[in-house]
Amino acid sequence: MKKYLNFISEKYKPIMKYYAFDWDDNILNMPTVIHMQHLVNGKWINEDVSTSKFAEIRNLDTWRDYDESYVEFRDFGPRGKNAFIDDCKIAIQNKDFGPVWYKFLKTLIKGSIFAIITARGHEPDTLKEGVHYIIDHILTIDEKNEMISNLIAFQDMFIPDFDIMKNIDPEILIKAYLDKCDFVGVSSPSFEKKYKENGGASNPEKMKIKALQDFIDKINTYGEQVDGIVSLGFSDDDVKNVDKVHKYFNEISSLYNINFNVFDTSNKNNIIKKVIK
Repeated sequence: MKKYLNFISEKYKPIMKYYAFDWDDNILNMPTVIHMQHLVNGKWINEDVSTSKFAEIRNLDTWRDYDESYVEFRDFGPRGKNAFIDDCKIAIQNKDFGPVWYKFLKTLIKGSIFAIITARGHEPDTLKEGVHYIIDHILTIDEKNEMISNLIAFQDMFIPDFDIMKNIDPEILIKAYLDKCDFVGVSSPSFEKKYKENGGASNPEKMKIKALQDFIDKINTYGEQVDGIVSLGFSDDDVKNVDKVHKYFNEISSLYNINFNVFDTSNKNNIIKKVIK
């Protein structure tokens, strides 16, 4: 009888799905280039590479970065903070979508809390602006209306005195939603200052774990507030990041009442789900 009651109790708990996404070559295949130097015939030659190629060469002795390597991935580069939103627009216009693009759109429509955790060095507001652009210009009217309905349900779940009639303005709801999500460029000045470490782009695996820990603590609190069944899905196209996060999730899985999932998107035609012990 007790086992049956436990089953009924679990059956009626709210199911809360959260997501953590890498950006480049995962959500969008951005045109942003990295200025690298390549050792050819004993000489270092300047050569621009895509983010997908960078993932392959970044640990090779025949390639190195220098002071100007990542300026296009910062808010203080030659294009300023416009670099990110402009490159998002180009990728979308060219339909250069990453393997989880449609999953990301579904996440927005569902109003699910998410984290963007990227090796880029943009500040949170810059990354948030890119997502806001997608909401305003990519979602259809019906999809946006569905999103608003889900955001209202979320507010009603967590705010006891929430008054739908007084809080129906869609833009206010969307702003409040995005403010609850995490936008992390692990090479950004604010993030490096927070952890008093440099080199986010050269060691993204380590820094992404730190950002994930913050996000996990947040969603764990959400789950505890409403006694919900919580799951977290993390996706990345860089195998090194995937392996590091997979190992990390295995290490902490017994410490949280969270179902962890890791998705390797390095092959867009064959997304691999990593099993957590």
